[in-house]
Amino acid sequence: MSKSIKGLADKPDNAKTNQAWGGRFNEPVDDFVARFTASVNFDQRLYQHDIQGSIAHASMLAEVGVLSPTEANEIVVGLRDIARDIELSLIHI
Repeated sequence: MSKSIKGLADKPDNAKTNQAWGGRFNEPVDDFVARFTASVNFDQRLYQHDIQGSIAHASMLAEVGVLSPTEANEIVVGLRDIARDIELSLIHI
Protein backbone atom coordinates (compact mmCIF):
# COMPACT_ATOMS: atom_id res chain seq x y z
CA MET A 1 0.00 0.00 0.00
CA SER A 2 1.25 3.53 -0.72
CA LYS A 3 2.54 5.80 1.96
CA SER A 4 -0.18 7.92 3.61
CA ILE A 5 -0.20 11.68 3.68
CA LYS A 6 0.02 12.80 7.29
CA GLY A 7 -3.46 13.01 8.80
CA LEU A 8 -5.19 11.10 6.00
CA ALA A 9 -6.35 7.53 6.25
CA ASP A 10 -5.40 5.00 3.57
CA LYS A 11 -8.97 3.87 2.88
CA PRO A 12 -11.98 6.14 3.31
CA ASP A 13 -15.03 4.32 4.66
CA ASN A 14 -18.16 6.47 4.68
CA ALA A 15 -20.23 3.62 6.10
CA LYS A 16 -18.19 3.57 9.30
CA THR A 17 -18.15 7.30 9.90
CA ASN A 18 -21.30 8.54 8.16
CA GLN A 19 -19.56 11.86 7.62
CA ALA A 20 -18.98 13.77 4.41
CA TRP A 21 -15.25 13.23 4.74
CA GLY A 22 -15.89 9.51 5.40
CA GLY A 23 -12.90 8.42 7.45
CA ARG A 24 -10.33 10.26 5.37
CA PHE A 25 -8.57 11.52 8.47
CA ASN A 26 -6.77 9.44 11.09
CA GLU A 27 -7.43 11.91 13.88
CA PRO A 28 -10.80 12.35 15.59
CA VAL A 29 -13.12 15.11 14.39
CA ASP A 30 -13.05 18.19 16.56
CA ASP A 31 -16.28 18.52 18.58
CA PHE A 32 -16.95 21.99 17.12
CA VAL A 33 -16.65 20.65 13.56
CA ALA A 34 -18.96 17.73 14.39
CA ARG A 35 -21.58 20.12 15.80
CA PHE A 36 -21.17 22.56 12.89
CA THR A 37 -21.73 19.86 10.26
CA ALA A 38 -24.39 17.90 12.16
CA SER A 39 -27.23 19.47 10.15
CA VAL A 40 -25.80 18.75 6.69
CA ASN A 41 -28.17 15.82 6.03
CA PHE A 42 -31.15 17.93 7.05
CA ASP A 43 -29.88 20.96 5.14
CA GLN A 44 -29.75 18.92 1.93
CA ARG A 45 -33.53 18.59 2.03
CA LEU A 46 -33.89 22.37 2.17
CA TYR A 47 -31.89 23.22 -0.96
CA GLN A 48 -34.92 24.51 -2.89
CA HIS A 49 -35.86 26.90 -0.10
CA ASP A 50 -32.25 27.97 0.35
CA ILE A 51 -31.92 28.74 -3.35
CA GLN A 52 -35.23 30.63 -3.38
CA GLY A 53 -34.07 32.71 -0.41
CA SER A 54 -30.75 33.42 -2.11
CA ILE A 55 -32.56 34.54 -5.27
CA ALA A 56 -34.74 36.87 -3.20
CA HIS A 57 -31.65 38.22 -1.44
CA ALA A 58 -29.84 38.90 -4.73
CA SER A 59 -32.94 40.64 -6.05
CA MET A 60 -33.14 42.82 -2.94
CA LEU A 61 -29.45 43.70 -3.18
CA ALA A 62 -30.02 44.85 -6.76
CA GLU A 63 -33.09 46.80 -5.71
CA VAL A 64 -31.10 48.80 -3.14
CA GLY A 65 -28.12 49.28 -5.43
CA VAL A 66 -25.57 46.96 -3.83
CA LEU A 67 -25.61 44.77 -6.95
CA SER A 68 -26.15 45.92 -10.50
CA PRO A 69 -29.12 44.39 -12.33
CA THR A 70 -26.61 42.44 -14.45
CA GLU A 71 -24.83 41.06 -11.37
CA ALA A 72 -28.13 40.07 -9.76
CA ASN A 73 -29.26 38.39 -12.95
CA GLU A 74 -26.01 36.40 -13.18
CA ILE A 75 -26.48 35.23 -9.60
CA VAL A 76 -30.11 34.25 -10.21
CA VAL A 77 -29.22 32.36 -13.40
CA GLY A 78 -26.41 30.55 -11.57
CA LEU A 79 -28.67 29.60 -8.66
CA ARG A 80 -31.36 28.31 -11.01
CA ASP A 81 -28.71 26.30 -12.86
CA ILE A 82 -27.60 24.77 -9.55
CA ALA A 83 -31.21 23.87 -8.66
CA ARG A 84 -31.68 22.25 -12.09
CA ASP A 85 -28.43 20.30 -11.74
CA ILE A 86 -29.46 19.02 -8.31
CA GLU A 87 -32.86 17.96 -9.64
CA LEU A 88 -31.19 16.16 -12.57
CA SER A 89 -28.71 14.50 -10.15
CA LEU A 90 -25.80 16.22 -11.89
CA ILE A 91 -24.83 17.60 -8.47
CA HIS A 92 -25.04 15.26 -5.51
CA ILE A 93 -25.68 16.90 -2.17
